[in-house]
Amino acid sequence: FGRLCVRFRESPPGIDIPPRPNFKIIEAQTPRGNN
Repeated sequence: FGRLCVRFRESPPGIDIPPRPNFKIIEAQTPRGNN
């Protein structure tokens, strides 16, 4: 998940990426055991 955050930050503007709130929702929906 950490690498995803780094990639999200380094992504240039104009690319369709979900906003941070969506990332939080995805993290909440994903069981922590899968991490």
